[in-house]
Amino acid sequence: MRFHVTLLALLTAFTSSAATISWTNTSGGDWSLAANWEPNQVPASGDTALITNAGTYTVSLDVPATLAELLFGGDNGTQTLANVSQTLTIHGTGKIGTNGVFAMSGGSLAGTNLLTLEGPINWSGGSIVGRSRLSGTFNWYAGTL
Repeated sequence: MRFHVTLLALLTAFTSSAATISWTNTSGGDWSLAANWEPNQVPASGDTALITNAGTYTVSLDVPATLAELLFGGDNGTQTLANVSQTLTIHGTGKIGTNGVFAMSGGSLAGTNLLTLEGPINWSGGSIVGRSRLSGTFNWYAGTL
């Protein structure tokens, strides 16, 4: 019986599924604050992060983040994801919708899959590493690629 309980506990630990985590704070705020997300947890590796609520606000990437997928840019307003010094890694697909803006003044964008840009990346610093495919508008304001 003890073996079965231990095996069940191990299987549960290894089969936890990825979650879809949605940004809820339309006043903006820090990525790392669980209360800004639904459910109240910060997106982690394997999760899909959605920043798509209507309104004009900025989400500040204040900690390194690794995701399976990222989608931001809602139906109206302007949803900005600002990166000053952190690393954002997207292992799957990413999309900046029409009303989304990725404002990158430092840090890095990492990953190897396609990041589709319907809204722009406003780049004034930082680095793009490992991302071989960007599709859309890339506004280059300063620095070197």
